[in-house]
Amino acid sequence: MYDIEDELAAGFIRPDVAKRKMGRSVVALYHGSEAAEAAEDQFDLVHRRHEIPRTVREVQLPPGLAGERTIWLPRLLTELGLASSHSDARRQIEQGGVRIDGEPVLEAALEVPRGKLVGRVVQVGRRKFVKIAG
Repeated sequence: MYDIEDELAAGFIRPDVAKRKMGRSVVALYHGSEAAEAAEDQFDLVHRRHEIPRTVREVQLPPGLAGERTIWLPRLLTELGLASSHSDARRQIEQGGVRIDGEPVLEAALEVPRGKLVGRVVQVGRRKFVKIAG
């Protein structure tokens, strides 16, 4: 078996390649080689190609927002646990960190028609994804 630390120290392998090898090895150890390959593919999809993951947690609109025609996005993000507060949600939007189906939400679009949310994937940052159910 090889020693990743020695390969790194000798300059035989780049740090990002070493990290991928370690991740693949750990997942394969506990879940098998197929799961390791699937996890690596998922990582590439989200972090290298910046696409929406194949499986996304589906959530219902919170009860207080379910009957609304337009939804104030900071409240939705907070109630779904995608932001810690309304201020945090607004900051994420202002910085371009919120997307709906891969499209950045503009700061002016804090009020979103319900129809533009249902069935769509909301992303906050690089790792938080939810699909809004009807």
